[in-house]
Amino acid sequence: MGITRNLKNLTFNSAYKSVKRPKLDLKVLDKLERHFGIKVPDEYVQLLKFSNGCSFNESSYVPEKLPTGYGMITACWFYGVYEDQKDSNGLWWAIEGYRAALGVDRIPISSDPGGDMICLNVSISPAFVEMWMHEIDEYIFVAKSFEEYVDGLFEPEDDEDDDDGEIDFEYSFFDGEDDEEEEDGKEAKCRCFFAEDGFTEDDDDE
Repeated sequence: MGITRNLKNLTFNSAYKSVKRPKLDLKVLDKLERHFGIKVPDEYVQLLKFSNGCSFNESSYVPEKLPTGYGMITACWFYGVYEDQKDSNGLWWAIEGYRAALGVDRIPISSDPGGDMICLNVSISPAFVEMWMHEIDEYIFVAKSFEEYVDGLFEPEDDEDDDDGEIDFEYSFFDGEDDEEEEDGKEAKCRCFFAEDGFTEDDDDE
């Protein structure tokens, strides 16, 4: 059916510097699908055509049911499709890295600030959205379709102490190797995979 929400009404997270992200190459997408034996749902391809990898201020979603301690689900960065298979902002890297944990019927499309993976479950059509809670290795239902998920995305309120107008998250960038060290006795921050610099609206398809 496709995403009905006007994606141009979503606002790119301006916490990142503007850089060029490559437009979606359908040949690269086809290569990814053939390699993993999957079909990326059309709704997600629609997002990739709009911006091939992105993070929005409207990043949060509230499912009907959430485990105790969860108020909402927040997507850090929606993975793009890139020729560089080792690009940690990319779908190829995410699928390859998480397939052993998620199985063949789930496509990881983003992670939340706690390191849990937001996935498209393609075992049925249309694919539905769920989240893998990595600490307990369980899944929670998020939305019955990617269209419904995008339609429900909203911008969370800023903290009262935050006066810069930006949404603040604490991220750590993952270079593909585990960091066994901890800073100041605190646990290492979750791994949210996105480009350090971000993207520009100029990359959108007309």
